[in-house]
Amino acid sequence: MTQLDPVLIVRGRGLVPYLEGLRFQEEAREEVLAGRADGVILALRHPPTLTLGRRAKWDEVHVSREERRLRGVELYYVDRGGGATYHGPDQAVVYPVVHLERLGIGVEDLLRCLADVTLAFLAREGVAATWDPSRPGVYVEGAKVASVGLHVSQGIVTHGLAVNIGPDVAGFSLIDPCKSPGLAVTSLSRVTGRALDPDAVAASLARAVADSLRAIARSGRIKIAARPTRRSRGDRD
Repeated sequence: MTQLDPVLIVRGRGLVPYLEGLRFQEEAREEVLAGRADGVILALRHPPTLTLGRRAKWDEVHVSREERRLRGVELYYVDRGGGATYHGPDQAVVYPVVHLERLGIGVEDLLRCLADVTLAFLAREGVAATWDPSRPGVYVEGAKVASVGLHVSQGIVTHGLAVNIGPDVAGFSLIDPCKSPGLAVTSLSRVTGRALDPDAVAASLARAVADSLRAIARSGRIKIAARPTRRSRGDRD
């Protein structure tokens, strides 16, 4: 590492309830705000959950409260952009809780980073995919395989990336994905017929995001501001 390397901590959390995931993000945000790190990148998964972003409308959800309870699907309003989305245990989720100004990047740069990391991962698995900035996400032959939604407050990002890994994408039928009725949704398993461990994929994607941001730092594009003393750069948990 060089002195310009940002302090980016990668943490794997496994399968956690959505509200616990929000708590982990808030804890990470406070850590970054306090200057103990430039970013904390969380790798995790969630049980079946619907979330409604700031632009979501109720008609994007096609399931009643009673049916949701019978299916064991939670629903939460969240502060990210976009409409309704679905999280399930077959997804790999990455939350890059990073300070944009310290990294010298903007929201579009981070979106491109998440897109490039996802596209590179899928390419290694033999899947040709594309990034659609008009409906932020990654698509395979028109079917969505990964979603991105971010929120920025005081220069710090929360929320992030969800990549469909396992075969179960039935939860997306409960909503209009990307505010697009009838949008096809797929997964790595459905495209390739192979089963990967979503936790392992989430951890790999989180490390790749951290490596990508460090590479930008080494290119000289990132200007790291003076920071208080913090824990070791090798801090991982």
